[in-house]
Amino acid sequence: MNKVIRLKKRRAAALIFIIGTVLLTAFIWLHSLMPATISAQESGNVLSVAEMLLRALNLNPQLNDFIIRKAAHFSEFLALGVMVTSSFKLYYGSIKKYVFHILFTLLMIPVADESLQYLSPGRSAQVSDILLDFSGCITGMLLTCAAALLIHKVRKNRKERIMK
Repeated sequence: MNKVIRLKKRRAAALIFIIGTVLLTAFIWLHSLMPATISAQESGNVLSVAEMLLRALNLNPQLNDFIIRKAAHFSEFLALGVMVTSSFKLYYGSIKKYVFHILFTLLMIPVADESLQYLSPGRSAQVSDILLDFSGCITGMLLTCAAALLIHKVRKNRKERIMK
C-alpha cells in the first residue's frame, strides 16, 4: 500500500512539472512570435532594471542588449531543462532509462523556438541560439540529475540510520 501511495504522489508531482513545462514552453514560444521591435523594447526594459539593480549593489553595470538577451535565453532554457527532466523523473521514476527521450525533447523545443522566429517580422533563426538554448537545457538537466542523486543519497543514509 505504501508503494501505491508514493506512486500516486510522484505522479501528482509529475503532473505539476508537466503543466509547468507546457506553460514555460508556451511563454518561450510566444516571445519568439513577437516582432523584433517589441522584443527589443522588452529587452531594453529588462536591461534598465538590471542596470539599476547593479548600481544599487555598487557594481558597475557593463551590460548591453546582447548580454541580456543571451542570459534570458540561457535562463529560460535552464528552467525548461529542470522542468522536463523532473517531469520524466517523477512520472517514470528514472532519468537514466529515459535520457535520450529527455535529450530529444530538450533539443526539439529550441529548434521549434528558432523556427517560429521565421514567422515574426524582423526576426531570424540562428543556429548559435539553438546551441545556447540547448546548453541551458543541458545545464538544467544536469542540475536536476545532481539534485536527484543528492536526494537519493540523503534518503538512503536516513534509512540506514533508522535500520541501525
